[in-house]
Amino acid sequence: MSIFTQPVTAQRCVFKNNALSHEKGQSIRCIDCPNVATLAGYCTEHRYAGALLELARQYDCPELLPPMNKKTKEREGLIIRRGIASWQTYCMVVSKENAVRIETRLEEQCKALFKRTA
Repeated sequence: MSIFTQPVTAQRCVFKNNALSHEKGQSIRCIDCPNVATLAGYCTEHRYAGALLELARQYDCPELLPPMNKKTKEREGLIIRRGIASWQTYCMVVSKENAVRIETRLEEQCKALFKRTA
């Protein structure tokens, strides 16, 4: 069952917005999205995050490794650990631009390994 066909259980969007704090010693903090949730707990503005989570669920929420740097021969970037909890945590704060990059990496990494269940 797609998360977009499940009944909405949250009244507010589950997305966490990063906000700059003007208090001394704090630079970034997360605040709850004030928008009303529509499908899968996300508002229309953050629907892309729900779509990324749905794609990850179709591939059984694998571990996603960052790409290899050709010069240093090391991986650089964020690692998303295997499992729904890791993906949910990531999708609560992902930017739209990063979501597009993660979708591409997820498709490249998993296309041959998993057959979509949707």
